Amino acid sequence: MSNPKDRFPNDYSAKPYGPALRWYTVTPHNTNPVPARPIFMKCTVAGNLRIINDEGDDVTIPVVVGEEINARPTIIHTDTTATIVAFW
Repeated sequence: MSNPKDRFPNDYSAKPYGPALRWYTVTPHNTNPVPARPIFMKCTVAGNLRIINDEGDDVTIPVVVGEEINARPTIIHTDTTATIVAFW
């Protein structure tokens, strides 16, 4: 698996600092990483969000419209039913 673009590649603080400069609507995939690792994500259509980090930790969480998700996943799995916009 290749690594996605990351504005904060060695920053493992609770949340990276600074505003998002770009964003994209997430296209889930089981093995391909996101094109750019988000600073945060926002839910635009409610559902479940299944995310996997670079260490392989896998979690599915329910999300509602307008919810901000402070996570920096490497993969957003196709089991995701929510629509998510990633900011980076």
